[in-house]
Amino acid sequence: MIRKNSDERGTVLLGVLLTVLILTLLGLVSMNLATQEVLQISTNKNEAAARHLAEAGADLVVRWFHDPTFNSCRCAAFRCEAIRSSRHWFIFL
Repeated sequence: MIRKNSDERGTVLLGVLLTVLILTLLGLVSMNLATQEVLQISTNKNEAAARHLAEAGADLVVRWFHDPTFNSCRCAAFRCEAIRSSRHWFIFL
């Protein structure tokens, strides 16, 4: 039977614990990045909706300047629609 030196006791356990620690940290970093991606996508979606709403409002104002008798609610080309996006209400004309 071969006896191990007393200096080598626990080295495998230490190696396994370090490996588990590294894999756990990699998993936590991956989850954090995934969460940030989801939040960024949500923010981009809200920014795009706000930009489209501002552009629609600008187009409506330009149309009003060109035709002062223009009424957006009676015009068949425009459709008034309210959409609730997360915490905000957007009205598209």
